[in-house]
Amino acid sequence: MDCDSPIQIRVSQDLDMLWDQLGVEAKDRVSAMASIQQKCLEIYNAYVLQVQKQTAETKMLIAQIQQKHKQAMAAYGIPEKEIYECFKSSNSVQLLEQLAAAKLEYEQFKVKITEQVQKIENMVLVCKDLFDALEVPPEKRGEFQDVGETDFTRERIERFKIKVESLQNEVKVRTAQIDQIKSRINKIITTEMTDYKDDDLKLLDSKSVHDSYIKALSELEKRVNAEKSRRVSDLSSKAMVMIHLWDILGVKKEQREGFLAGYTNINNNTLDAMQQEIEKLTEERDKLLPKLIEGRREEVNDLWTMLHISVENRPHIVSDGKDLALEYKLLEDEILRLKEFQMNCHDILEVIFQREGIISDYNYAQNVENDPSRLLSRGKGMAKQLINEEKARRRYAIILPKVNKKLRSLLIDYYKKNKKHFEWDGIPYIEKLDQQEDSSKSKSQRKDRENIPCNSEDVEEKAASLPKSPRHQIVHKESPVIKSASSQRFRV
Repeated sequence: MDCDSPIQIRVSQDLDMLWDQLGVEAKDRVSAMASIQQKCLEIYNAYVLQVQKQTAETKMLIAQIQQKHKQAMAAYGIPEKEIYECFKSSNSVQLLEQLAAAKLEYEQFKVKITEQVQKIENMVLVCKDLFDALEVPPEKRGEFQDVGETDFTRERIERFKIKVESLQNEVKVRTAQIDQIKSRINKIITTEMTDYKDDDLKLLDSKSVHDSYIKALSELEKRVNAEKSRRVSDLSSKAMVMIHLWDILGVKKEQREGFLAGYTNINNNTLDAMQQEIEKLTEERDKLLPKLIEGRREEVNDLWTMLHISVENRPHIVSDGKDLALEYKLLEDEILRLKEFQMNCHDILEVIFQREGIISDYNYAQNVENDPSRLLSRGKGMAKQLINEEKARRRYAIILPKVNKKLRSLLIDYYKKNKKHFEWDGIPYIEKLDQQEDSSKSKSQRKDRENIPCNSEDVEEKAASLPKSPRHQIVHKESPVIKSASSQRFRV
């Protein structure tokens, strides 16, 4: 047997007696003892390895618990020096005792900070609800996504409070935006389109504040407004036709108001009722066609004249009496077209009429300016006329340029929208503005040339060649006293 082996086996007397009885030889006895010793050594070595492993695991577990304890203390805000003092190594204490002590101390510390950790856990839950409501992705939630094990300080709680307040404010802003959109939609469908039905209206019952929800609500509002615009356009067209028929047939104001009072929104019932009224009025109108056609022709001619529609732009409507319904329809269509044109171009026409009035008044003032007979007239009428002439000149000089500028802008917008010029007597009106501006520039240049100073002799010669004003001559003839006084004054 190996004397250096940690396992030493001694043969008992009983085993020797048994070997003697059997007659086991000495070498066999030695071999058997060596085999037994080897097996015992293997068992021993396995046990030693097990104890070594348990020791290492215990040390590692102690280190892990202490590391978590240190992290928790640091997360709680305990200074590093104080943490170091708490974990000074003590070799005199057995490992199992150290492990038990480490677990106990760590659990006691966790109990101590439970209240603060609970606050953070509550904050995490609040943030989670707000993040979910705002559809914030996990990768953008940062330290507010979970409790963690590295920071339980009061500073982190304060950061949570600030974050929660920020998220709540954002939710309030979105909620206000959503409420405004819902309010606008509800106002339309409850007061104007009471029969509007859309599967998407269930969106109005949702409490979500997601961006996707706001987008869906905005799309719904667009559809509702588009439907409203369509109905308003349809209603406007029908109203124009209906009022036109009322005017033709002389329907009384009370009847009109009675009909309108029954339909105060733009639902389909209103549109259907207007269509029925139009059909009824059309039948009544057809019975009075011959007399109405004459009036329609006069109205068309008046509109052509007022709107300065050139002859080549006036449609030819045959009046041979063969098809009165068609003739009346063509006249009606032309009237409606002209009235629609008048309505669409209201701003342009208003400025044009203002401009034409200013120019007309100015031209009149210029024409009568050189009439000497008007200076002999006396009385308030002539004084008022002179004041009006001066006003006309002032309006021409001061207001007309502003009117021209505004009108030019409107004409340019009209061209951009309709891809054609606004015509007046068959000529683009903007050309009239250009002609006037060119004429004004020419007059200004001539005036500048006339105002060039010359020498004194030329001035005296020019003054001597000028005739006396008619008023001056007449006054001298009628009042020699005034002439004498005037001469005397100059002599002095």
